[in-house]
Order: sequence, then C-alpha cells, then structure tokens
Amino acid sequence: MKKLFSLIRACLKDNMSLFKIKGKNKNSKYLPIFLGICVMGSLYANAYNLMEPLKEVHLEYVIVTIFILGTTVMTFMEGIYKSNGI
Repeated sequence: MKKLFSLIRACLKDNMSLFKIKGKNKNSKYLPIFLGICVMGSLYANAYNLMEPLKEVHLEYVIVTIFILGTTVMTFMEGIYKSNGI
C-alpha cells in the first residue's frame, strides 16, 4: 500500500507544472487555454462516438464507468512507467 501511495504522489508531483508557461511572449498565456480546449474537444468527440451505440441498447449510464476505468488504467500505466526512477 505504501508503494501505491508513493507512485500516486510521484505522478501528481511530476506533472503539476504542465501548464506553467515560462516566457515573456504575450501569446504564451493563451497556450494553456488552447490545450485545454483541445483536450476537452477530443474527450467530447470520444464520448459522443461511444454514446451512439449505447443509445440503441439503452445503456447510456455505462459511459461514465468506461471513462473512469480508462482514467484509472492510464494512471496506473503512468505510475508503472515512472516507478523505475523511484
């Protein structure tokens, strides 16, 4: 259990500076907004494409479980990948 917490802490601590843009360019403050819009747009497109077949069998509520499962698997994969450095 201790190893799990240290992996989660390493994942969170390492990527916290993702949207911190260091630069004096005026356009650099718009980059995080643009990246956020791109990520949200791609998530919306994926959710919409997954929702179409689920509507036909009336299982729309399963989409939340699919996204939670996907996020969990990606987090653990990232933790395993970064565990060599710990």
